[in-house]
Formats: sequence, C-alpha cells, structure tokens
Amino acid sequence: MLFACNIFIKPKEFSLTNYFDSGLLHIYTNRPINETSIKLLETSYMSTSDKGCKKGDIIGESLYFENLEISSAINTLKAKVKFTEYLDEQNLTVIYAYSNLIPKYETVNNVKVNLQISTCNEYSVIGWPVIYGSF
Repeated sequence: MLFACNIFIKPKEFSLTNYFDSGLLHIYTNRPINETSIKLLETSYMSTSDKGCKKGDIIGESLYFENLEISSAINTLKAKVKFTEYLDEQNLTVIYAYSNLIPKYETVNNVKVNLQISTCNEYSVIGWPVIYGSF
C-alpha cells in the first residue's frame, strides 16, 4: 500500500515529489511556519501549510514508502552511494549518497551527503539532505 503524495505542501525548489509520484511527504523547516509546526530538534520543525512556505524556510524533506525499489530510486535521483550502515539488531539499512540534483548537503563522517535512504523490511524512507524525522 502506498500513501498519497502532497499530504504536506511541497517546496518550489527541489522536491522529492518531482521524482516520485507516491509516498507520504514530510517537509522540515528551520522555524515554525504556523500553529501546526512540530519541533523536532533545536533548529528543525516538521511543518505543514496550505499556503506554502517562503523560499529559504525549507531545510529538507522525507518521503515514506512501502515496497520502494532502492536501486531505482538512487538511479532516478542520479545519486552516488557514499557509504552504507547496517543495523542488524533493528534489521535496518541506511544508505548515504550524494546527488547533484539536490541543492543542499550535510557532512556525515567527513563525507558530503545530501540523500539518505533507510529501509527496514518493506518500509523505506528517502530524505534530503538527511532524514530529519524517524526511520
């Protein structure tokens, strides 16, 4: 079962929804943009808005899937895998990659990454520049 896209408003710049037509989208902002914004970390909020967001407010997105073809997603975003982590006790795989399509990046383990994909059984999350929410 796939979730409908556009549950949350998508940004006008790079968006995962420009490349994937299904999945549950979460948008992360650097400040609360309305009363529905949920504080995740000191400087990040999961936000929704039916009026959109100002340019510069969006710091990333996460798109949640069931039964995502990981290699196809990496190819779609023209990404190069930088490294992979395996968490056997949670049956979780986390892929760190870089794509020139994505305008922002983070440094993780001294490597520039701007795409993170986690997968556990049939459930997957793609996030840029990293997954700010939960895996």
